[in-house]
Amino acid sequence: MNIPAKRWLPLVAMLITSFHAVQAEERRPIPSLHVLQDIDPEQHKAAVVTSVSLVPGGKQLAAAGDDHVIRIWDLESGDLVRRQFGHADWIRAIRYSRDGQHLASAGNDRQVRIWSAATGELEFAFPKHEQVITALAYTPDDARLVAVGLEKHLHVYDVQTGDLSDEFGCPCVDNRALAMSPQGQFAAIGGRNGKIRIWNLATREEHATIEAENRRLCALAFSPDGTTIASAGEGRRIRLWDVSTGAMIGEMDCQGAKVFALTYVSPGWLASGGTDNMVCLWDVRSKQCEYR
Repeated sequence: MNIPAKRWLPLVAMLITSFHAVQAEERRPIPSLHVLQDIDPEQHKAAVVTSVSLVPGGKQLAAAGDDHVIRIWDLESGDLVRRQFGHADWIRAIRYSRDGQHLASAGNDRQVRIWSAATGELEFAFPKHEQVITALAYTPDDARLVAVGLEKHLHVYDVQTGDLSDEFGCPCVDNRALAMSPQGQFAAIGGRNGKIRIWNLATREEHATIEAENRRLCALAFSPDGTTIASAGEGRRIRLWDVSTGAMIGEMDCQGAKVFALTYVSPGWLASGGTDNMVCLWDVRSKQCEYR
């Protein structure tokens, strides 16, 4: 999601810290709002945040954007922990590993970099891609890192060696959305042509291609049990799909807003963010936005 700034880099992060597992009509998420900003007197231009990632456990948040810098915040104090330099262009994607030990980043300089989450030191950089990288995802076991962008292949890297371990075809050459199923079986990609392509990483077979929209897809998210995938983008609506059949099983109207971010916060609740500058929390059963 792009978040403009005036004289420094502000970031508003909505963190869903707990959730009551009670009856559906009694479910009330408890949000905690932090306003994080990096006041740098040497920064003379506005920065745009294009990716954020929360470390497992929720103690730190990483953010990056068009000024080529990764910033790490302590969420308990709200303090800026450090700035990490190394990218030569706009950073489009950052992602913590599931064990919280590493942070992956990539963007317009076409290179995936892996950093130590504890120290911020660069551990290694993968060979450059042919085009811009827009999205990253770790497999659940942290053994592989998946990268996709403005090219026709999805790349799968061995995190230990840095070697390219596999490639899969993308639905187009302008891919903006990537999601990994919770069990690590499937990787889903979406982009400009509105199609979702789902690959089985174990068998290397195409599981499904879903005609989700006639406009660009910007976000994908698997449900916690992996049976549903949510899609959204410039079509201004969120659609839910059955992973096994490819059939649409639900749709939510975003009231004219393009959607750039999706994440499940529990099996029955889906969070979205977009051009209305709102974080919406959707009840996936009623298909209603219950909280903004």
